[in-house]
Amino acid sequence: MVQAISEVSFDRDQFIQKLRAAGITQEEIQTAKSQGPSAFKQLLEAHGIQAPSAPPSRGNGNNEQFIQKLKALGIPESVIKQGPEAVKQYAQQNNIQLPEPPKRSSESNHSGHKAEFQAKVEQYMKQHQGVTEQEAVQAVMAEFKAKQTALEIQNKSN
Repeated sequence: MVQAISEVSFDRDQFIQKLRAAGITQEEIQTAKSQGPSAFKQLLEAHGIQAPSAPPSRGNGNNEQFIQKLKALGIPESVIKQGPEAVKQYAQQNNIQLPEPPKRSSESNHSGHKAEFQAKVEQYMKQHQGVTEQEAVQAVMAEFKAKQTALEIQNKSN
């Protein structure tokens, strides 16, 4: 039977506790973590656990354009998929001048995220009568952290 840990509303420590509850030892977690995302994914599958799904990507046109620029400079897609450090190393070895990476978020995105966060806090308080605003904030933050962890795990396995 496959256990789905897809309804992620806990933080990374709680995720690890769930893995331990499923019978995965700390040593197995550390070994798989050191071997990379595919080893971690195999560990989960070996214990019948379905990794949490990542939140849908909002898509970043600037990031896609940046990747296209890297490809145009001759950096192989396989190197790009390994991440920024691999790209920097490849560029140094091949005397390639890298373009400036795209900016992470603008001020308007920040205010949009803040409004989204506040709406989630209010929704949580309506769904869970009797919780304080601070408890709701903590719960929503834990959910965001768990989604980020799931996204990182997914990105590392790609």
